[in-house]
Formats: sequence, C-alpha cells, structure tokens
Amino acid sequence: MTISLYAEDKPFLELDVLISNDLIFRGESFNGALVNDKYNTKSSSYSDAWNLQPELRFLTPIDGLVVFLWGNINLQHYGDRDSDQYLFQNGAGELDRTNEILGMLNNGDLGFDPNQVKRYKEKNGAARWNSAFLGSDYSWDTRLGGLSFGTWFWASSDPASKYIWHEWFFRYRPPILSFLNPEFGFYINTSASNQVNALQQNSNVNGQKYISLDLEHSFWEGNLIEVEVSSHFGYLS
Repeated sequence: MTISLYAEDKPFLELDVLISNDLIFRGESFNGALVNDKYNTKSSSYSDAWNLQPELRFLTPIDGLVVFLWGNINLQHYGDRDSDQYLFQNGAGELDRTNEILGMLNNGDLGFDPNQVKRYKEKNGAARWNSAFLGSDYSWDTRLGGLSFGTWFWASSDPASKYIWHEWFFRYRPPILSFLNPEFGFYINTSASNQVNALQQNSNVNGQKYISLDLEHSFWEGNLIEVEVSSHFGYLS
C-alpha cells in the first residue's frame, strides 16, 4: 500500500506499508532464522515471522534527493522463551550447569544460590528484533544510465545492544534490458563497532564490501492489481 502527499502537483511525502512473513535482507532470512532458533525448529522455505515494514520517503526540493526512514515491526513472538531448556544455569544464555548441580545435590552439597542458579528464559522475544533504517539517496540520470549515491544507518530496538550499522552505497542502472530494470550496487560498511546482536550475524563488519545485481519486472503496472517479479544476486567480501 502506498500513500502520497502532493504539493504543487508534485509528491513530496510517500508512505509504503508492506506486510511480510519474514525479514529478508540480501537473500538472508533474519526473523525466520530467529524464530527457528527460539522454538528449536528446522529451517524451511516458509517463515512464520510476520512483520510490518513501513517506509516513509521525503522527496526534498532538491531534485533527486530523497530522505527515507524504513522500519521492521514484528507482529508476533514477543514473549521470551527458554529455548535451551537447561535446568541450571547462571543466567539467560549461560552455560549448562545441570550435571554439576545434580552431582552436588546427590552429595548433599548445597553450595550454590538457588535464586541465581536456575532455569532462565533466553532474551529472544521479538521486541528485540524490531529495527529501522535511516538514510538518504541522491539519484540522477545520464546518457550512460541512472546513477545514485547515498548512505544509511541501521539500529535495532534491543536494549542490550548499542550497535549502529552504517554503510555508503553507489548504484548504477545501465540503459539496456529495460524490461528487466537491471541495477548494480556497491556498498561499503564503515561501522565503528564490532559488536554482534540479534540482527547482525556477522562481526568485524567495518570495511566489509557488498556487490549486488537486482533484476525486476512489473506486470499490469499502474493498474489496481500489479505483480512484480524480482531477483537479487550479491557477493560479500
């Protein structure tokens, strides 16, 4: 669903809202993988991780310059769950001390604090998976194709994480195969932190580079019902 606001017959504010059963980023399932980890289930081609993905775009008075805010808001799986099923551990996500503690109990040794060493729920509620991108993109057309340059910042709502992920990107749309709308992209990460959190599965991302190719084609474009077919290819180094 898209909502546009106009000024002097030109759109200046656009809102897109997408409902999806997963958060897919660069071909990788994020929310679906987290759901599988939470409930100890196998990966499948269908993910039960429904979320809302709104995007707000401000079309600035500078032709081609757009400022955008994209969000990922989960609609289910908010409660924490004891996924590892350890009977005794020092805290959520800590090592399993079950055999050690049972051995102590069998010997009549109560040399541990039962208020601390017990079962814990992991911090895996979907409230920690919510995230947002804030960025800007400047695009212009040339005889050799369309060009765009921009940057974005990503952050999650996990209170235990202070990680902010940052990239610069450059995109090129060649003036060929217009029915497939090919677009090449180059991204370089300049994040200062190497911290790993729920949605950032790769550490040491500072300086990481990503090269991509996107293809898409729309059927019945401009009609009430429009179908878009797209493919994404990428290489991470």
